[in-house]
Amino acid sequence: MSFYKVKPEALAILTPEDRLALQGIYKHRCLNEEQLTAYYYTSLDNGQNNYTLLRIRALIDAGFLEVYEYGEDQKCVFYLTHMGVQFVRDESETPLTRDGARGGPKYEINCSSLRMGDNLLDHQTQLNTLSLEIERRCGLDPGCYKDSVFTSNFSFAQPDGVFELPGFDIFLEMDMGHERLAALRGKWEHYRAYLNSRDYYLRRDKKLIVLFATQQVTSLERRRVTVVKSINQMIFDLVSPSLDFYVGNNEEMMRIAERIVSGKPGMFERVGAYLQNKLEFTFSRPKLITEVCREPYLYMRIPGEDGKSAVRDGRAQEYLFENYADRQILGLKRAAAYGQTQSLLKGKIGRTIPLLILAPSENAIFRDLATIDAKAVPDVYYITAERLKDRPFYEAVFQFDKLGNRFHFTDWSLKNQVYEKNETK
Repeated sequence: MSFYKVKPEALAILTPEDRLALQGIYKHRCLNEEQLTAYYYTSLDNGQNNYTLLRIRALIDAGFLEVYEYGEDQKCVFYLTHMGVQFVRDESETPLTRDGARGGPKYEINCSSLRMGDNLLDHQTQLNTLSLEIERRCGLDPGCYKDSVFTSNFSFAQPDGVFELPGFDIFLEMDMGHERLAALRGKWEHYRAYLNSRDYYLRRDKKLIVLFATQQVTSLERRRVTVVKSINQMIFDLVSPSLDFYVGNNEEMMRIAERIVSGKPGMFERVGAYLQNKLEFTFSRPKLITEVCREPYLYMRIPGEDGKSAVRDGRAQEYLFENYADRQILGLKRAAAYGQTQSLLKGKIGRTIPLLILAPSENAIFRDLATIDAKAVPDVYYITAERLKDRPFYEAVFQFDKLGNRFHFTDWSLKNQVYEKNETK
């Protein structure tokens, strides 16, 4: 029970925006001036009138906030005071207690619980920007987001933040590039524990999407290699349509979250339209393919006059299609494990069907395949939106060999290769 009281004269100074800002600071543990301006006072702060700064000073003077400086360059964030936490308790139905980790006793989320060490504040600031921007871009109710301090039902996995949405959950992982491979492997061990826990069993009908945001690193691509390698070593076998991972910077994760929440197809909308309108491919999700492959693959083909797939240069023009434009780990796993899928197809329908993967670029897909040692998988082909612009289909399609050489093809049979370059150089 709290003994802090909010003074009537303090309540009298609060604007509607102040009330939302105080609740936001509580939910995100702390916020800085830029975040308060962008997400709570944006309609009133024109960049010239110092409106946000004036409201911050008023909230500090009234006893709701305190400023905390850290680092050599004196960055600052704002925490709620005891009275600020009591205001949130009085104002909303947000519980200020959470269950202890793994069934432990409940404890109160009070002013002290929201504090963290100086070494974590840059991490928290980046996490807060990511979660706030996802909320805004996707039009989400702020109540669907929980910082790690509030996520007792996900304590095995230990994500930095969680969006709990009707059809799926989004776990946020904010990476500042400090964790080495061993530490990342440990992180995914926690995820395995969560996936075997009662908490996950009760939510097993919901898809889990992990957005791994990497900030403030010298090379995002080198960091991606380390992260993807750790996923491949520790949890790759569990990746499925129900569990997927994305790795990139904050802006990329915001864009991907917006696409996922909105249900938009992203780059596939443009590429799919070209394949349909210019090359006469059709797309479907046949129940038989889903049952045989045990995953809902997208099937594409050029229909022939006899109802079967059209044959060009001796090859039936049919593929399973994978949209890898956002470099999700599920697409990478489907490429690496496609030999097993082909065996299932051969055994059940009497033929194999090649896999065509839409990649963001030649070099991006090669680096990802090289990271999991799957550069050359038979019957897996790649394509990019850029290559489709000015090449015939069979020249736009490409493959790699085990040495990293990239090839396109001379005709629709995809048998005769033409060397392009070596991606390792």
